Amino acid sequence: MTEQSPPTQTHEAVKERPADERPAPMPAPSSDTPHRFLGLDAWRWGALSSFVSVLGIFGVLFGIYQYTMQLEAQRADRTLEMIEQWRDDGYRASFVALSDEVATLLASVPAADLAAAKATPRAAANLRSKVLRRVLGKAENQQRLDTVVFYFNKLGLCVEARLCSTKTTEIFFGSTVAGFVDVFGPEIAARRTAEPDYASGFQFLPGQ
Repeated sequence: MTEQSPPTQTHEAVKERPADERPAPMPAPSSDTPHRFLGLDAWRWGALSSFVSVLGIFGVLFGIYQYTMQLEAQRADRTLEMIEQWRDDGYRASFVALSDEVATLLASVPAADLAAAKATPRAAANLRSKVLRRVLGKAENQQRLDTVVFYFNKLGLCVEARLCSTKTTEIFFGSTVAGFVDVFGPEIAARRTAEPDYASGFQFLPGQ
C-alpha cells in the first residue's frame, strides 16, 4: 500500500499587523481625569447641587417671612377691631370723662403746689393722692375707672396671647396708657394687692 503524504497547508500564514495599525489600548483611569455624569463634570454637579440647596433655603426663609407677615396682618386686623371697640363701645368716653375730671381738679390746684409736685417725687405723690380721692369720690368715676381698666386689661391680654399687634397697640395707645397709669397707677396697684389678678393684662401693654 502506498503511503499518502500529509496534505500540504494551502492557507497563507496570517501576517502580523504592524504596530502602528493595532487598536489603541483603553487608557487606564487617572486621578487627574475629571469624572463626568450626563455630560457634566463632577464639580459642575457639585456646584449645581449647592445652588439648588441655596434656593431651597431661600424658599424656606421666604415662606417663613410670608407666614410671619400674614400673622402680623391678622394681629393688626384684630387690634383695629379693638380700636373700634374703644371708640364705639363707651371705653373712650369713660376715659375722656376721667381725664376731664383730673384736668379740672389740677386747674384748681395752687401754682405753688404744682411747682412743688414738679420739684419732688414726694410732693407729686401727695398731689396725685389728693386728686384721686376727689375724682374717685364720685360713684360714676369709680364705674368709669372700672370700664377703662377692663378694656386695657383685655387689650394687654390680647397682646400677650399674640392675637393683637404690639406695634399697632403702641402706636395707637402708647401715650394714652402711660398717662392713665401715671394718674391711676396707685389705685390700680392698691386694688391688685387685694385681688392679685386685678388688671393683670396691664403688664403686657407696650411701655409698661
